[in-house]
Amino acid sequence: MKHLRLLLALLSLTTLSPVHAARWLNRRHPAKPAPRTVIQTAAPPPQTVVVTQDPTAAKEAAEAQRAAAASVASQQDQLNREHSIGADQRVVEHLRQRMEDGSADAPFELAQRHESGQGVTKDPAEARRLYELSAQRGNEDAKRWITRHPKNAGATATPADSKPAPADR
Repeated sequence: MKHLRLLLALLSLTTLSPVHAARWLNRRHPAKPAPRTVIQTAAPPPQTVVVTQDPTAAKEAAEAQRAAAASVASQQDQLNREHSIGADQRVVEHLRQRMEDGSADAPFELAQRHESGQGVTKDPAEARRLYELSAQRGNEDAKRWITRHPKNAGATATPADSKPAPADR
């Protein structure tokens, strides 16, 4: 304890680093080595193990290892899917909340999800409605999407549109 107080006093008065102070202290007052106790145990008697290689047993063991590895991989995949589904649902709820708060970006991101079916059901009509809402709120990406995807671009021609024009006589 006396040495520790001396070391602390020395550190407070000088610019020695703690490492240098410890070296100085060890030179002045070397630590006594701890007594060593060695316990010797008798060696176990040698055992002879005879391994016979049965080809069918080796194949079965290899197949069991592959099945166990596949089982672990499928369990991990299932956990990843469950986590992903939960994460997607949380993201969608967060986007809907932001959309209700007036965000211009949230409807755009939610529209992308409706367009791809990520975390929500795939619904092109809902996606278009959300893109239009986002564009109305000032989102430039939504405005570009709307110009690239006009409303009637995917519509098929109606029978009235496909009638030939009447000929003039």
